[in-house]
Amino acid sequence: MEKETKSFKCMACRAFDSKWIQILGDCPAVDECLKKKKGCCWNLLNFYNCFARGLSQIAFANNPITGTLVLLALFAASPTVGVGGLVGASVSVLTAMAFGIQKPLITSGLTTYNGALVGIITTSLLPLLYSKPVTLYVWMFIIFGASLSVIINSCIDNLFSSSQKNVLPPLTLTFNAIQLLMFVCLMSSNASEQEHGATVQDISTKTQETYPIPTSNSSATALFSHQNSAKHIFAFPKIIFSHFRYRQIFPADNFHSPGGRRAYTLFAIGVVLSVGQVHGLNDLWASVIIMLGIFIYSPIHLVTGIIGAGLGSTCGILLANEDFDDVYNGLWGYNGFLASVAISSIFFLPSIRSFIVAGANVVTAALVQKAFQLGFKQLNLPYLTVPYVLTTLIFLQAKVKDGSPIRIKNISYPEKHLYEHYVGMRKDSSPHKDQEVSPFL
Repeated sequence: MEKETKSFKCMACRAFDSKWIQILGDCPAVDECLKKKKGCCWNLLNFYNCFARGLSQIAFANNPITGTLVLLALFAASPTVGVGGLVGASVSVLTAMAFGIQKPLITSGLTTYNGALVGIITTSLLPLLYSKPVTLYVWMFIIFGASLSVIINSCIDNLFSSSQKNVLPPLTLTFNAIQLLMFVCLMSSNASEQEHGATVQDISTKTQETYPIPTSNSSATALFSHQNSAKHIFAFPKIIFSHFRYRQIFPADNFHSPGGRRAYTLFAIGVVLSVGQVHGLNDLWASVIIMLGIFIYSPIHLVTGIIGAGLGSTCGILLANEDFDDVYNGLWGYNGFLASVAISSIFFLPSIRSFIVAGANVVTAALVQKAFQLGFKQLNLPYLTVPYVLTTLIFLQAKVKDGSPIRIKNISYPEKHLYEHYVGMRKDSSPHKDQEVSPFL
């Protein structure tokens, strides 16, 4: 048994000392390279490193390669949304530098992801929700919102860090607050809404006029999907997986019907689309590109997220009252994806108990989403990632007598968390110091 343990440790050490691992996970090779370089061109590369890591942090990743693939996916789904993410993330990085925020926070993208989301979601949902084009006035709002997100996020981080025992991450709390305020400010007047048909039902009617389909009662899909995106660059031949178009591929049948293979296929597509919906996209190929980026960061990260998205979508099946459009478009999965990843692979050491807590977090987030769906619909506002944020902040306090699930102090990627737990590479700086609980309990 001891020989097997020693052999495992040797294999783990060789894996983490290899050059290949230097571009995976947190991609330390890029940071090490940029530290030694000076000059204008290298400063631009350093800026892009901070920018790309911020885009990847939307899904709890910290890798410039992942961020680059996210940017590619944004432009593949819609050039306008891609520019929105580009502007929001860039403004956030510049604001953080101007305010002198700690450099490690900037280089890891933790000051950037909220601003990137503000740019992405505003350009994605504003034309759909309120029939307003993305004008210069809207871009000014995006720039202001991205700048403000850096300041507010820093304040929330300081507030949550005031307790030394139970430090909480700000997650996307800042983004949700700013985005909802922006939508309220950019709302059309009642007269304008009647003129442009900004209600949910009218939006669905307009979509059906563009793409003739059977009538759908789904309101959340109209609220939170990117139905009017530009043409899909990576679309399948003769098949484009966008809003409502799955009905042109498969006839609408009941999920529980005997011949429900088509519905199960759509369910699987919805789980994949959940990854894109985390970034405000309802595009199959864009979702696949983002999944590739997350896989490069961490396979465990991707698997736990997909499981969470599948569980969240299953909850959607049970709560959707036989109207599964939202499930098939990934709208019941994206909060589950984030809720699962946060608990099972980022803030807790991956283990059976952390997986159980993550599952409870996903189910609770789905229940909160159902409640918010009813309330926010009356306000004509999207619920965004509010459900997952509220439930995750609660479940991060999960702890039993023996200290498990083990809370990670020095957050990195899950493979490294497990490596440090098993091998004890640096015991003093280990994220689970002085805890000898088996990671499988």
